[in-house]
Amino acid sequence: METLFDTSNQAHFVISDRMVHKHQGLRFRSITEIRVYDALVKRRLLVFPLPLAVLGDVGAYREPDFLVFSQTGRSGILEIHGAEFHPPETAAREHERRRRFLDLGINEYEIYDAAQCYNESDRVVSDFLARVRGPAR
Repeated sequence: METLFDTSNQAHFVISDRMVHKHQGLRFRSITEIRVYDALVKRRLLVFPLPLAVLGDVGAYREPDFLVFSQTGRSGILEIHGAEFHPPETAAREHERRRRFLDLGINEYEIYDAAQCYNESDRVVSDFLARVRGPAR
């Protein structure tokens, strides 16, 4: 029997004034993340929601929204960006983060608008998976 512990490498970073949503024994920061998670899981993929990643150095921790592997073993990160946490002035940092994941071997790193993810999660996931399954870089 599996037990879920309070300490985990899933949804590790805490934002004190944000509500944590629990869904299927996992933690999420928004209903939008849950909608995208459900759209990914129904396709029977290997999905890591809000995993804690170590980017090659101790203390170089990042938490992508979703790390996904296709049936062929290609990997992709799906990020959901809304104005609250990803305003335009953070664009340079976001691009650097994306480059770092790609440099470390992730095949695709795609960013989608939060409203689009909420309203059209199945379409977003279809687009994302087409890119992950595409030709190698």
